[in-house]
Amino acid sequence: MVESLPTTTASTVAAVAEPSAIEQRRKPQILRAVIDVVTEEGFDGATMRKIAERASVSTGMLTYYYKSKNDLIKDAIKAAYASFTGVVNAQVGSDYSPARIMAFFERMVSATRADVSRRPSGSSTGPR
Repeated sequence: MVESLPTTTASTVAAVAEPSAIEQRRKPQILRAVIDVVTEEGFDGATMRKIAERASVSTGMLTYYYKSKNDLIKDAIKAAYASFTGVVNAQVGSDYSPARIMAFFERMVSATRADVSRRPSGSSTGPR
């Protein structure tokens, strides 16, 4: 006798696809920690343990959401790009134009200056 497997319903798929309220709070917290740790320690110095500590989550929790440091960094870059793009779109709209290019450039310079001023003296994000 062959047992039938449970069927997948639209509500089951929706429940899996939509992040929980906790996940919606934790992921930005984790991604901010990634940016902070990479800024301070560089890519090589940014370990899953350091990122978890900075995000105030366990390494188990971190690996629940992200299987590797590369996945974590990719998601942080995607989130930063989305945020960056959202700010520029709010300023000048989403049509490509000289004003949009200038807004991107100004935003990038501003973000770089803010990052440099936050960094502890003597630290570098370059190769060690």
